[in-house]
Formats: sequence, structure tokens, C-alpha cells
Amino acid sequence: MGKINIGAFTDKVVFLKAINSKGELAQLRKNYVPVATVFADVQVQPTSEQIVDGSFVALEKVHVVAYALRGMNTNCIIRWNGSDYNVSSIVYDKAKPFMELDAIKMLLDER
Repeated sequence: MGKINIGAFTDKVVFLKAINSKGELAQLRKNYVPVATVFADVQVQPTSEQIVDGSFVALEKVHVVAYALRGMNTNCIIRWNGSDYNVSSIVYDKAKPFMELDAIKMLLDER
């Protein structure tokens, strides 16, 4: 982890955790419940293009630096700027109470 500027923590980010439940036909369904709302430094990364179901889609990536939250992992999602993002990686700083994470914007049909 590089130098962290807590003065840049100006973006409000909601962390949500997946809770599995069973539907009517015993299929598993994920429900996301809010765990914490924090201020963080969010940087939009260069997007990559991908073909999904025959459509050309630009996947938005974000890099987030925030105070460390226990229990956050790659099964969690974040909500920022009205959109949901799948967390793809988390790195905790061993010397300071911070974490860095990367996340990819969820498509509308992923929820």
C-alpha cells in the first residue's frame, strides 16, 4: 500500500454482504444486506470492453481505499453513486487500519 490521504475520503460507499436464502423451488437466492456505510477514496479505473450475451459491454472498474472493515471479502458488493459493484480483490494494510479493494460494476441482470 502506498501513502494514504484520508482527506481524499469524500465518497460515500455502502458495503453489502450476501445472505443466501432458499426460494419456492429450493433454488438459492442471494439477498444483500447493508453492513456499513463509510467515506472512502474512490478512483474510476480505465474500463475494459467485453462481449456479454452478444452485446458489447464496457465494464467499469473502481479502486477504493477506506478504513478496514472486518468480515469484508470477495463475496461482498459495494454500492457507490447509485450502482452496485462486485468486489474482486481486497488488500488489508498490516500496519495501518486501512484496506484497498477493486470492484467491477454489476450488470443489471446480476442482482
